[in-house]
Amino acid sequence: MSDLLASIEHNGNVAKVTSSGELVVAPLKYSESSYQSLAVDDQVYNFYTPRTEKQFIITGILAFATKDVNDTTSTVIEIYEADSPSSATVSKVLLTFGMGKLTVISPTNLNILANSGAWINARVDDNTVNLNILGYYIRSL
Repeated sequence: MSDLLASIEHNGNVAKVTSSGELVVAPLKYSESSYQSLAVDDQVYNFYTPRTEKQFIITGILAFATKDVNDTTSTVIEIYEADSPSSATVSKVLLTFGMGKLTVISPTNLNILANSGAWINARVDDNTVNLNILGYYIRSL
């Protein structure tokens, strides 16, 4: 962009001012997606691993509860920080929600910051939920 006058980066966003005075604001990075089929009750599924001097920001999720989810009770999905990719011990809950059989949930425009050095894991209490977690890494704050 040849008419760029200024550019500022902060906390995963960039703001630019063009020579005509236009302000352009956008994310620094595009979201990546990690998919898992949570097919076993209370099993730990790892979505993202920690990176040196980085923190992960969850920007969205897409979840689909299949016909295998119980007819009379909803399933609970928990997305959390842990100290290893197979740890069921929750360091910090990032997001938890319930879903009924054959339902879809897709909250977007999330801005959930995980701690530096944390694995992003998930588990479900009733099979099967297909889960995508979207987000990107930023430099540690």
